[in-house]
Amino acid sequence: MADNGWDISAHPNVQASYFSDYSPDEQEALMKKTQDFLHDRGFEDGARHLLVPKNVLGANTFDLAREYYDTVFSFGGGPNAVPLARKDTIVSRVNGKNVEETKQFIDYASDYGQLVVPLFHEVGNDINESDFESLLEHVEKRDVNVITASDLLDE
Repeated sequence: MADNGWDISAHPNVQASYFSDYSPDEQEALMKKTQDFLHDRGFEDGARHLLVPKNVLGANTFDLAREYYDTVFSFGGGPNAVPLARKDTIVSRVNGKNVEETKQFIDYASDYGQLVVPLFHEVGNDINESDFESLLEHVEKRDVNVITASDLLDE
């Protein structure tokens, strides 16, 4: 995916827990470890972006994330306004598992000039390949401008 222009971004492994289950020091260590993992493997662009695991945060999570990451993506349940007002804006993402609902979000983004960030942990697990292909076809049909998190930040 990286060879085809996708950002490989940070998503710390919190196991069965939530960020809020960890102390601020432990959260910071998880963020740094994940970012270092990406840097060590050459994913410099993606290492700039944090996707909050499970969308349950501790009181200090966003402040800590802003120390290490340029953007933070968390569940918000709807499309975002574009352009971003500030670089440290928290970008809303939506659950992409429901294909028809995700297509509706894509339609909103197309119709109203918005940004929609569907979440898939793994194609073949969270969403099957044919449904994923159906979404890609819908994006192409709607002529939606597809960008990476780095593109969004660097525009």
